[in-house]
Order: sequence, then structure tokens, then C-alpha cells
Amino acid sequence: MGKIDIQGIIPRYYRPYDEVAIENEEDLVFLGKPLIREMILDGEILNKLVGKIRELRTQFGEPGTLDKKVKALRKLERRAKMKPAIPGYRPHGWFKKDGQVVCFIGRLSGKTVSDKFITGKISINTMRFISVELNHAITTNGLKGRERAHGLQRPELMNLWEFEYLIKHPKFAEKWLANAFYLGIISRSHAESFFSALTETRAQFRLLGGKREK
Repeated sequence: MGKIDIQGIIPRYYRPYDEVAIENEEDLVFLGKPLIREMILDGEILNKLVGKIRELRTQFGEPGTLDKKVKALRKLERRAKMKPAIPGYRPHGWFKKDGQVVCFIGRLSGKTVSDKFITGKISINTMRFISVELNHAITTNGLKGRERAHGLQRPELMNLWEFEYLIKHPKFAEKWLANAFYLGIISRSHAESFFSALTETRAQFRLLGGKREK
């Protein structure tokens, strides 16, 4: 396979900042299948609707080049591994009703537990918000002490397998959180606190005999 022109196939709205730059094939493959699949989906939708939605057309490029871009992205998708979806580009349906999740509560004010992460399950899943039923209360506010609500793009909400991946892969976790910061979803201090909590959990995991996945 010849060298792929990364800057030529990535839509401009996936490159809003320089600090988490996608400069080459390996950068994009490193970010995982979910992000590439979102790019492919955008390209396929645009290919069908081109001529009707001019705004999307200007974002992805001229229609004559769409097929080539999608084909190139599919080749990269086959090389990429399944990883936590980049928070700012999570697809709808990423979380499932009754799915097991983990919430970061390290910076939550008024909590009555020392934990920085807590497990739970998805109780309500809509396009606007996701409600989590926690496995135990984190405040003294009655039943509400066992509930948390999040937007789809909030990194504090993770599928259980995503959380496990993040604590074992700090380099990816750093880019994963950087995305949320540079898109304005969380503050820099929040991202740093979140990353620190993941690092502490990773250290505890190793003490318990866990091994870092490659």
C-alpha cells in the first residue's frame, strides 16, 4: 500500500487544534478504530447527500474525491485496534442501556466517599444525556446520591472496558484527555486531575499483580 496523504483525507473539523496533531498514518491508527469509523461514516453519508447539504460538503471536500478518501480510511481502520472512543467524537449509541460503566468523581464537590472512580450501569440513554445508577451512594442526598448524569462527550463517563484500557495505557490516556481539554469539554486542571487519578489506579493495579497490555 502506498503512503496515504493523511491531511488530504481527514475532514477539517477533526483537526481543531495542533497540540493533539494527526500528522501521519501512525498518529491516526494510534487513536483507534472508533475515530476512524466516524470519519468513514461522515464520508459515506456525505457521498450520498452531496449536492443537498453544501455545508457538509465544504467540511469534507469535493465529491469527486470522497470515494478515495473513504477507501484510504478503511485501510487505516483495518490496522487500528479497538480503543476507547475519543470523547469529542463519540458516536451515538456508544453507551448501551444497562451497560457497565465507570465514572470519574475525583473532583466532585460534596461527595462522602474517598473514591476517585465509581462503577455503575446505564439507566437512561438518550441523545441529550446519559443517566448512571451508581453501585453505591457518593453523597447523602437520598436516592440522588446514587445517580449521575453525563453528556455523551464527557470523558468522566467510560465503559468498563474503556476504563481498564486507559489505566493500562497512559500514553493513549493522555491524548484521550487532551482531546477533551482542547475541545473545551473540560478544563486543563480537570484533565490533569483525571490523568493523575488514572495513574494512581494503574499503580495500584500493578501492585495487585496486573500486567500492562501491549
